[in-house]
Amino acid sequence: MGRRDEEDKNKMRRRKVTSSNSNSSNNTYRRVSSKPKKHRKSNKGKIIGAILGVVAVVGVIVFAGMKFDLLWKVFNRAEISSSKEVVENFLDNYSKQDEQAFEYLNYASEIESLNFDGYTGKLAKGISYEIKSVSREEDNIVVKIIINNYDMKTIFENLQQQNLADENEMISYIDTVLESEDAPKKDYECYAYITNEDDVYKVTMTDTLSNGLFGGLNEYISELSNL
Repeated sequence: MGRRDEEDKNKMRRRKVTSSNSNSSNNTYRRVSSKPKKHRKSNKGKIIGAILGVVAVVGVIVFAGMKFDLLWKVFNRAEISSSKEVVENFLDNYSKQDEQAFEYLNYASEIESLNFDGYTGKLAKGISYEIKSVSREEDNIVVKIIINNYDMKTIFENLQQQNLADENEMISYIDTVLESEDAPKKDYECYAYITNEDDVYKVTMTDTLSNGLFGGLNEYISELSNL
């Protein structure tokens, strides 16, 4: 009995140890195979997505604005080029006393006797010019021109010092001065307005342009009328 009891006790001890080891092994397996805890999704990704969305929209708007601006620049350049060209065509032909010049002049068909007879032609010979700028002012295309031409005011003031009583002598004096190489000249600041109808550009005559073409005669007559 004593030995059997001892054997039974030893069996009980072995069962406890085996059971303990088995539980420990199962616990270890459960810890290893357990799913990792889920972490809450950070707002950082959402913020980045929102930023990219805004940038995409702004990018489209900016691109559209750039495209419109580019088209406007192309149109504006074409408009400036055409306006400059029509002024050059008008003045080049005018200085050659070529009546084709009047084809570039607006409302020319409404003006009678457009020609280079008399002093119109004589003053046209002295013209040289430089286009300084082409700009848009509201609905108008404005071309700024510096016209170098005879200084008719100085010529008439010199005429008064000649003490010529006869009108024919006065005209002869003026003709002689205009034909001389040292005839007095000056620069006139002129402005021309350009019209565009169906892509046909034409020059509209202004007071300053007319004054430059006639060697300041318009301005001089105005001064005399105010005396």
